[in-house]
Amino acid sequence: MFDLSSLKTGALRQVRTRHGDFLTLASDSAGIGALLAYYGEYAQHEVALLESLINPGDTVIDVGANIGTHTIPLARRLTPAGGLIAFEAQPVVAMLLEANLALNDIGWVDVRLAAVGAKAGHLPLPAVDYVSAGQNFGGISLIGAQTEGFIPVLRIDDLGVRPALIKVDVEGMELDVLKGGAATITDLKPILYLENFPAPGSDEVLLWLLRHDYSLFWDVQPIHSASNFRGQSQPYFWNGLTSNVLALPQGRAFDTDAFGLEAVRDIHDHKFTRALAELERLRPQ
Repeated sequence: MFDLSSLKTGALRQVRTRHGDFLTLASDSAGIGALLAYYGEYAQHEVALLESLINPGDTVIDVGANIGTHTIPLARRLTPAGGLIAFEAQPVVAMLLEANLALNDIGWVDVRLAAVGAKAGHLPLPAVDYVSAGQNFGGISLIGAQTEGFIPVLRIDDLGVRPALIKVDVEGMELDVLKGGAATITDLKPILYLENFPAPGSDEVLLWLLRHDYSLFWDVQPIHSASNFRGQSQPYFWNGLTSNVLALPQGRAFDTDAFGLEAVRDIHDHKFTRALAELERLRPQ
């Protein structure tokens, strides 16, 4: 695995957040690291929602764990009696994930330096400049990457675990993740939570979930929250929105209204598009 000590002095910063201390890349001025430094949290709405869906002792799979903004609070909710497998495909980011788990005294997360897909094998690893400013390392895709080595690809069906929840944030590879976990999903019907923007492939993901007897709910929320940890009154990005879909097994009772979720009635009427248009309408001229 990549050695963080090989980064230049000043390449890392440590920030105090709602969920403990985190190491981030100082060059991350357009992604999770920047938002953690500004708000002292990232997507707290998502974290609270996911925490409400699991119980101590459950097993969770976090596909695309990044530096641990969701992994760490979910691990605390699960307690050491539970199980959490956290996948991160970028070696530098995976090292930060492990460092952040250690900073917060969480030793019961199984970190896997690997991608998750439809077939076991390997994928090219993107060449990434982790020093230059202006980066959003969470937005890097493995699709069509220029190779700088290769990263293992694993399937959920090969893990031999019984997850209560699977969270997926993999920049366009969501359908591959689902296909590689089809047997597990069909058999166990875990709750699924997937990033979903109105981009190529989005509809196919939603159709796959519907065909596997899930009820779908848009979870599109502003990144800026008035109750953020640092009390920042102004948004870091004027148009900052998270965009996810919560997939509940049909018949699963859950108070979706409490979290501002909207039932998906038309996969072509994406809530993100509507929410972004509303932000544009309200944007000061």
